[in-house]
Amino acid sequence: ILNDAVESLRELTNNDEVDNENNTNSQIESNSSCKNLMHCGQETKEKPCVTCLGVLQDYCEKSFAEKLHNNIIQSLYEYKDYDLCVSLPPTFVVREHSMWTYLKENFKTRYESYSEHEDIVSVKEAFKWICGGMLDKFYQIIHKYKSLFQVKIEFLFPISESDDDFFDNYRNSLSPPRKSQRRSRRHEGSAANTFLTGTSVRNILQTITSQEFRTYSSYPPKSTSQSVTYKVDFNRQSVFMAGRYNKYDRTISQTPWILDGNRKGDTSVQELICDPIIARMKADGCKFSSSGREDIDVRMLGKGRPFIAEILNPRSPFLIKKDILQLQNEINLATDSVKVRDLQMIEKSDASKLKQGEENKTKTYCALIYSSKIINKDKILSLCDMKSRILEQKTPLRVLHRRTLAVRSRAIWLLKAEFIDANHFKLHLKTQAGTYVKEFVHGDLGRTKPNLCTLLDTDVDILELDVESVDLDWPPEINEDISDST
Repeated sequence: ILNDAVESLRELTNNDEVDNENNTNSQIESNSSCKNLMHCGQETKEKPCVTCLGVLQDYCEKSFAEKLHNNIIQSLYEYKDYDLCVSLPPTFVVREHSMWTYLKENFKTRYESYSEHEDIVSVKEAFKWICGGMLDKFYQIIHKYKSLFQVKIEFLFPISESDDDFFDNYRNSLSPPRKSQRRSRRHEGSAANTFLTGTSVRNILQTITSQEFRTYSSYPPKSTSQSVTYKVDFNRQSVFMAGRYNKYDRTISQTPWILDGNRKGDTSVQELICDPIIARMKADGCKFSSSGREDIDVRMLGKGRPFIAEILNPRSPFLIKKDILQLQNEINLATDSVKVRDLQMIEKSDASKLKQGEENKTKTYCALIYSSKIINKDKILSLCDMKSRILEQKTPLRVLHRRTLAVRSRAIWLLKAEFIDANHFKLHLKTQAGTYVKEFVHGDLGRTKPNLCTLLDTDVDILELDVESVDLDWPPEINEDISDST
């Protein structure tokens, strides 16, 4: 493409049909364009190419590929393949379009059968082919489209040297009537930033004619004394782990508890599980989610509560079964408050299983109840005869600050009572997920109907609450035989 453009520009400068008197400025620009295009792919010259602005001059040599390879090694990421992601300033879109328009209009027979978007290779794609090819050839780094490991190269170009005339002229052509100018000035900064994106510029260019484009922009692209600069960054797409946790401490919240900017408590379930994972995978952070949540004073017993940990930008993401079992043991040995089981790697698509059937899941609880009045044993045991009930629960007062005010219907499928003494008994419940068990016991000032106070015709309250099971058959159980470490 570049060679073809060079030959075309040579023809233009020698073409007898060009009116030298009327097109002096254009010929000067084309000579400059021709000279610069001939330098693409060679060492940096005094002036960069008017189209690639030095990308194909300065950054398509083996020396740059070697420097990029060293950057990848120094980043300390573990990877099997990579995806080369390149970002160019919006001015490239304008300059490529300007050059294409110039060539097509001056050499119609040569270019009339070509499409700008389907047949012409952009500077961005040309760079990716060349640079990616050198990384593969010289350093055996495999390029894979949409690889989870991304090498990001962002090319930068000075604002003072960019095609501000196009952006400014186009904005001016859209200036609102005088009456609304005052209102528009308040949004001028945000509007300007909206235009200065590659996608926005491409959309603009598809809606204007070549003649309109020439009124907005330099034609062909104007020369510049500045080349692009660049910066390199790396990113690894998230990996996901799943498992189940038990919580045995009634003073630990599930997630960090921040109230009015102040931290409450020393740690949380999330931190006790995620911090060792972050350290092992050398990650930037972790997003924790689970199948429901228990209050800070509630224990999670039985087989535990299913959870997912999304590990952000991990540099060491490859763990075999032996590594995961060691990580699980590290978590469990660090504290008696939280224990983890069935820890495993999962695919991103599996994460949705955590929320599937959210409203239809069941949970079982055991609650220790106190009554201020002496209660009859037979009356307590009569609760066992109660059939399933539908509760109408208005958003509890204790969560009203973070949940929408609404009345929610929830079901209690099973209710059993265990008499302890005249003032205490245990209550075993099997409920629909999302049931507020504490509010079912004390009534929440009448916001939950019916409630245990109305059923027993006496005031009762809850002393302790344990979640005994979360009936979700996921994630699958893991055989912890260390010999099977693949």
